[in-house]
Amino acid sequence: MLPVYISLGASEKFEMIAKRSRDAVATVFSHPHTPNDTIDQQSLFQVVINYRKSSVSKTGFGNDGEIEWKGGVPAGNPYDLLLNVAAMPDWTYISLITQQSLYTAADGALLLKWYTRALEAVARDPSVEISKCPISNEADTAEAIELGRGSKMEGLWQGTLLDRIDKIAVKFSSDLAIIDEQAQNLTYAQTSARSIQIMRRLQAITPSLKFGSRVAMLLDPVADAVCCILAIMRLGYVWIPLDTRNHYQRLHAVVDESRPQVLVCHDGTKELAHQISTDLEFLTLISIDDTDDVHNPNENNTSVLEDIANDKINHKDQAAMILYTSGSTGVPKGVVLTNGGLLNQINGTTSTLRLQREITLQQSPLGFDLMLDQIFLALCTGGTIVIVNKPSRGDPMQIADLIVRHGVTLTHFVPSEYMLLLNYGYHILKNADSWRYAMSGGEKLSPVLRRAFYKLNCSGLQLVNVYGPAEITLACARGIVPYCEFNGLQDSQDYLQPSPNYNIEITDTDMSVLPVGFPGEICISGQGVGLGYLERPEETSRKFTHKESILSQSSSPSKIRVYRSGDKGRILPDGTLEVFGRLDGDSQVKIHGFRVELDEIANSIIHTSNGTIVSAAVSWRQSSGILVAFVVFDISFDENKSEFIEWLQSCLPLPQVMKPTVMVPMKLIPITSNGKTDRAAVDKISVPDPSNLNMTKNPTRALNRWEHLIKQIWEEVLSSRTAHDFERTQLRIDHNSDFFQVGGSSILMIKLKYLLEMQLGVKISMPELFHTSSLRSMANLVTVAKAAVNETASPTIPTFLGPKNITQVINWDLEIATIVEKLPRPRDIPSLSIKSSLSGSEELVVVLTGATGFIGKHLLSCLVQSPKVGQVHCVAIRPDASGKPRHVAVNSDKIVEYTGDLTEFNLGLSAAQFTFLAEHSHIIIHNGADVSLLKTYQSLRRANVISTRTLCSMAILRRLPVHYVSTASVAKVIQQKPLLEVPASPADADLLNSVDGYAASKWASEALLAKVAVESGIPVYIHRLAHVMGGDASELDAVGMMTKYSFLLHALPRIKEEAIEGQWDFVVVDSVVDELVRSAMKSAIDCGYPSTPQSKEKKNDPRYLLITAAM
Repeated sequence: MLPVYISLGASEKFEMIAKRSRDAVATVFSHPHTPNDTIDQQSLFQVVINYRKSSVSKTGFGNDGEIEWKGGVPAGNPYDLLLNVAAMPDWTYISLITQQSLYTAADGALLLKWYTRALEAVARDPSVEISKCPISNEADTAEAIELGRGSKMEGLWQGTLLDRIDKIAVKFSSDLAIIDEQAQNLTYAQTSARSIQIMRRLQAITPSLKFGSRVAMLLDPVADAVCCILAIMRLGYVWIPLDTRNHYQRLHAVVDESRPQVLVCHDGTKELAHQISTDLEFLTLISIDDTDDVHNPNENNTSVLEDIANDKINHKDQAAMILYTSGSTGVPKGVVLTNGGLLNQINGTTSTLRLQREITLQQSPLGFDLMLDQIFLALCTGGTIVIVNKPSRGDPMQIADLIVRHGVTLTHFVPSEYMLLLNYGYHILKNADSWRYAMSGGEKLSPVLRRAFYKLNCSGLQLVNVYGPAEITLACARGIVPYCEFNGLQDSQDYLQPSPNYNIEITDTDMSVLPVGFPGEICISGQGVGLGYLERPEETSRKFTHKESILSQSSSPSKIRVYRSGDKGRILPDGTLEVFGRLDGDSQVKIHGFRVELDEIANSIIHTSNGTIVSAAVSWRQSSGILVAFVVFDISFDENKSEFIEWLQSCLPLPQVMKPTVMVPMKLIPITSNGKTDRAAVDKISVPDPSNLNMTKNPTRALNRWEHLIKQIWEEVLSSRTAHDFERTQLRIDHNSDFFQVGGSSILMIKLKYLLEMQLGVKISMPELFHTSSLRSMANLVTVAKAAVNETASPTIPTFLGPKNITQVINWDLEIATIVEKLPRPRDIPSLSIKSSLSGSEELVVVLTGATGFIGKHLLSCLVQSPKVGQVHCVAIRPDASGKPRHVAVNSDKIVEYTGDLTEFNLGLSAAQFTFLAEHSHIIIHNGADVSLLKTYQSLRRANVISTRTLCSMAILRRLPVHYVSTASVAKVIQQKPLLEVPASPADADLLNSVDGYAASKWASEALLAKVAVESGIPVYIHRLAHVMGGDASELDAVGMMTKYSFLLHALPRIKEEAIEGQWDFVVVDSVVDELVRSAMKSAIDCGYPSTPQSKEKKNDPRYLLITAAM
């Protein structure tokens, strides 16, 4: 096999390329017998053409028989693509063989189809340019258009959404429409009455508002917000929802551009409303709390409704709302949506999913398009809206409790929200028997989320994937995802079908429709497409185009409005839409479902700096969930850059989701040859750890007790970020540090909340934490909360092992969920698994903790004596009292020592050391622990549990087997199965809360490992040890000490029965070590390692979780 190199130019004609190819092949054939070792540069063959030509189509067989050649089955091959061409006198056979790991069978068929279409084109016209060579014909185009058409749905609901809701309100007048635990629940009759009251307040404004007037709404998530929406829509006004979480300057910019005549607020937002309305003379400010509260109407509301000029508001093409989203200019942009689009969206979803009277959860911001489903899918079906109040927003456990307590049937979250909900609220949602629809939109629905729903095993729950930009009214495609099925590459399928009255086409840069399966820009037309961007004609004409309808059912072609989404995708042969992300070079990203223009952040940085920053570029590091801004200072700036950056970060008028976590000073921003920001280069710039940037030169005071404790919790939370996004060093946090400016995010804030509750025993709401994000203010908040908690602290009782709380009340489900959160995902490439990297003759590399302890010394001695072991890396060896490094007691060239501590980040390993061990080790044995029966779980947690999490993150990447040395005491808390070799469960909290801190920490590590084994596929072996005996056992161990002196004194201690229960079991250390090392060797050499997470049939495979006991 010889390589043929042929260069292609996009503007070259095919006939010229064919001639050059012929000449190149002829040159190669002139050297058919060239030895391989004489070729200077060996080529990697990814695409191979196997061309065979025969002068006959029949050959003789036997005396009077013959074989007629009609085709063939090609052999397997190691190449990415193999094109077989068999040229016979009467026919030519073409086949394409693809790698199963790279292409599905359907993809291979599509590639072959496009190839044959290109052959047809160049055969007709050899002078065609390569860049213009078609890969489809008219029939292919027609097929793609037809597959992208949603079903036609007309006339099911008449009028507008308000007409539908009014009919529902009459039919179900006494039924609950809104559940608002912060205020008061409302029936449909009360909701109508309250909306009419707000409507009258709007009608009373002088000068009076006209049909189509704009009304901005600045309300917290309460029942009145829903009533206000209905009132605005009822009058035919245009509703502009404002997100109360945004900076007042951003809200001011929105109001200044949209120029509403009225800004509606209530007591909770009145102060913010006054800030926004400053210097806006065109704006009238009203508070709906100034009206009387009506919950028991005494008048006939039907007659009131009949007085409204319905003929004005029934026009479906009239603007209904203006929804603001991120804009590239530094100011948000408003999308104008219509009455018809809203009606089509809700009507289509109700029909497609066959919704009944649904109980929906309203947890999204009122300025985010998902709230449309959350509100109107309930009101238009006679259901109920359950509003998540402001203190509970962003709290997964509170939200899970609402879902169960109120029997919520339908939710619409972004995938990142669902991941938090299913992790932290898993133990609550197991009782969500009413939950029937989980709609997911705003982000890619990942296989990880599908597995999380599968694990929940909620009977009758359908996972619905939703796609669509805000410009087309929420969603243009949706589909039910079979989350109980995992089929390799198919795990990434989107299962999206075009929604009713929507058309989806995949086009090239010239808006020409591409064939089925070919990727391009997703373009959307239909009833839901908005009218354009407010006050932005150029951007509107660029994104909202018009084209002639193809295959129109009307008698003559018509112009239709098409929205160019900027998203990349393709239509599959089964008619489903597959979404890949944004088009190359696009500056828009999705962060927790919110659309963010990176250019808007960069422009905001430049504008806010008042000329100090002359250039900026922003990068979204998705793996760690942070925004990084690279800034160039004006050459004349000679002040402290760190201080200026710190000030700038605090002043940016952006929502929290858009604020950069890190700002890095640069000399130059990378640019392309045409002078634009080189986004690919910007995304590759390494980032210093945020805590080591933006530091002032002034020395800071020492931390007080609470600040020090909270700092440790911050370090644990921040350590869960993906390490390769940072040049990892020791975190530098002082009392002035802000959580969000040292690497924190809104997602990590949830973990921080639960850790504060777990370790310090204080409950703080999410809004409180967001408003006290500095270390100093957070410590003050905790101090106040802790003082209240101490008033009801549990008393202590004396025990054989010292004073002990009667109970240590810990939410163990929450604890395990918090620890597991943000663990990395394993690689899905089989070639990088441990099994593929381990040859039969290769010596094993072992990572060992606790090598200086009693059992650890014997383990280390046994390991280095094994001919199968090449190296033993002893990590987390604590220095001696003077701070000097300690050494293990065993001497061997196989041993590599690392000074550190189980309580330190990454066990004291540097980023390079940690990565090396993760990439080159074959076994992890976690034997180290803080063995103290007197300490609480909280004081042992960092050394005994977080260290286990750290080793899990090391093991997950290549699915290394983990051997964990536990204690037999864990068996006591196994509900109804004491002392059995079964996984621990948090089912019996009373038992868990009654054991000592050491046993609880070992249980927590076991539960963590069991969860990781199932979700990440790493083999886990838990070795529960009883009292291990040996001549060099420590006398500091209580049982060892009593045993020694009992032998010396020939007597046993007298112990109160209520202090000790059960019996003591002893095992010789040599037996324990031999069995453990033998198990470790077997796990690394003999066990198979799955290349992808396993399906439900594999979940109980003993490779994943094996518990042994030595008693």
